[in-house]
Amino acid sequence: MVLSKEAFKEIVKEHSTLLVVDEDAVCALNFAADVIEAEIKALQKKCPYATSTIDRLESALHEVYELARDADNDEFS
Repeated sequence: MVLSKEAFKEIVKEHSTLLVVDEDAVCALNFAADVIEAEIKALQKKCPYATSTIDRLESALHEVYELARDADNDEFS
């Protein structure tokens, strides 16, 4: 992970809830999205040549956002 430990801890602090109720799942997905987004930004700054990794993470970020949106809107099969 290129993301600094301090940046990671800041994200953890912003999402310091536990999975106790259903809404907490959306918080967990938002946490994952924030970590992925921060890693993308760190890679773009420190390793801009890592384009395939950045592309993969951007795709993953999109998927996590979709999952969070679906969970928040109760869009399940």
